[in-house]
Amino acid sequence: MSGKRFSGLERMTTAEFEAAVTRTTYILNKYPVKYCFPKNIRSKESFGDVDVYVHADEPTVCRIVAELLFLDVPRQFNSFDSIRKVDPNGNVFSKVGNQIFLKTRNRDSDKPIMIDLNLCEKHEVEFKSLYHSYGHASLLIDTLASRLNMHWKDNGLYLRINKQHKVLITSNIE
Repeated sequence: MSGKRFSGLERMTTAEFEAAVTRTTYILNKYPVKYCFPKNIRSKESFGDVDVYVHADEPTVCRIVAELLFLDVPRQFNSFDSIRKVDPNGNVFSKVGNQIFLKTRNRDSDKPIMIDLNLCEKHEVEFKSLYHSYGHASLLIDTLASRLNMHWKDNGLYLRINKQHKVLITSNIE
């Protein structure tokens, strides 16, 4: 979603993207978190970044960020300030609101890559991931929904009552 946030990054091939997803999954599975990756268009040839939606407490997220940045002893990091003080690998991260953008590297090729951790509530993880799946398909869905006086957002499907009021119809993807 933000593959142009840091300079000096090239798009990832499918193989590089899959390796980055595998490594990110391996790290996330070490912690008590709920996470989900958006689905991609199968024929996509290159990727700007890896997006993942995550629910976890701040100390856990800090340890995940430390591991993704290849910092030693990630358990010592329990705040974003503690990570900012140590940057031996030349990696970078930026936290803006509920998004953490990481410029790290692919372990196999040492190529710089971008990973976006999108923090959200536990009940929002799957829906936000679905919303951001398949490129810009959600824009098409919202355009169609607007014809029915509805609004498709990253936290649910809403019925528009008037310009100021909307009613949540569902945020359940099942």
